[in-house]
Amino acid sequence: MRMRGLTAILLVSLALVACGDSTPPAAPTAAPPAPTTAPERAPGDVPAAAHGLTMEPGMDRPGSDYRDFDLDAPDAELCRAACRDDDECRAYTYVAPGVQGEKARCWLKNPAPDPEGNECCTSGAR
Repeated sequence: MRMRGLTAILLVSLALVACGDSTPPAAPTAAPPAPTTAPERAPGDVPAAAHGLTMEPGMDRPGSDYRDFDLDAPDAELCRAACRDDDECRAYTYVAPGVQGEKARCWLKNPAPDPEGNECCTSGAR
């Protein structure tokens, strides 16, 4: 009888093993894609949200000037940065080189005048 009990246990054990899930384990899932990085920017190119100033290509904001100066490079971001760094500045207008002189020019403004279409300029306001 003892042999019958061991045989029964062995058969039950084999049956359990045979009835187990015989599907192969799932293949490991691929790692999630690496996060994409933002496109590289030029050192002076700061998104508007970073400093609260818009950038309006093809727009002039005539009037309300309190300071103006030539720029060392034809880059509207330099004018926007000058406005950002000046607590008095509420708006700016960058004028392309060759329009008001050989160099690009920056006009800082307070208060912010209304924008007008003009392809010579890029303006912005807080």
